[in-house]
Amino acid sequence: FYLNLVDWSAENILAVALDRKVYIWNANTYKFTTLLELTDYFTVTKRLESGIITRTIECNTVTSVQWSQRGTHLSVGTKAGKVQIWDVQKLCMVRSMDGHSGRVSSLAWSNSLVASGSKDKTIVVRDVRAPLVEFAFDLQTDEQARKDSETISSRQFEQLASTNVNKTER
Repeated sequence: FYLNLVDWSAENILAVALDRKVYIWNANTYKFTTLLELTDYFTVTKRLESGIITRTIECNTVTSVQWSQRGTHLSVGTKAGKVQIWDVQKLCMVRSMDGHSGRVSSLAWSNSLVASGSKDKTIVVRDVRAPLVEFAFDLQTDEQARKDSETISSRQFEQLASTNVNKTER
């Protein structure tokens, strides 16, 4: 399975996630700090082929980390499907967001937007400046729409290419 457990910030700070903790190492000062330790538990429900439903309680772990472009905030994805935003200078969490039913294995920033990808096959995009507003994309149901857009894009490309060929031939 895929985890993104190491990221280096624009401020020359390394974030490393190990099990339930995230550690911060400042390469300028050589200072080493524990940023966080997850202490929550969550329930996993599975339906077996026999029809039996099993429930297990698992300890939460960190599954991904990603710095914002400025390098002052760190997004943290968890096995329980949460995304946390941490202010590293103040060593405090500024936001915790639900939205996934599986582990968050990918995180990416674009200015104030943070996108998270999960094992549940969804991508959620959030603006961290705003109240909890999110845009979710279900990769299973959006597969046909993606194929349709690729088909449209290839048709448009062919039309554009033939138009440009006709212009250059004249």
